[in-house]
Amino acid sequence: GANGPSLGSMAVIRFARFARLTRLIRLLRLFRLRIFKELTWIAKGVVAGMRMLAWAIVMLVFIVYVGAIFMRHTVGSDRIHIGDVYGTVMFSNLVWSMFMIFRILMQD
Repeated sequence: GANGPSLGSMAVIRFARFARLTRLIRLLRLFRLRIFKELTWIAKGVVAGMRMLAWAIVMLVFIVYVGAIFMRHTVGSDRIHIGDVYGTVMFSNLVWSMFMIFRILMQD
């Protein structure tokens, strides 16, 4: 209809999703075979690496946050202007301070 998809088309969409899900389940069963043992090891290694990467990102954000607070309270209180066309003040608020500290850490 003019107001949105009809009930018939919704049923077709649900059936397509169900068919896709059953294909995925069949594929997962296939991975239990012995010949895919190395592939499962690789997949588990990727998942473990992602977990490690997530903790590294958390540590980086924490270091940036602490550095931004420190710079905000020391340099930000002096209201130092960069001298660009926008009139940017160094370490004027916490978000910009975090951005500047991140850029310094990434040597941008």
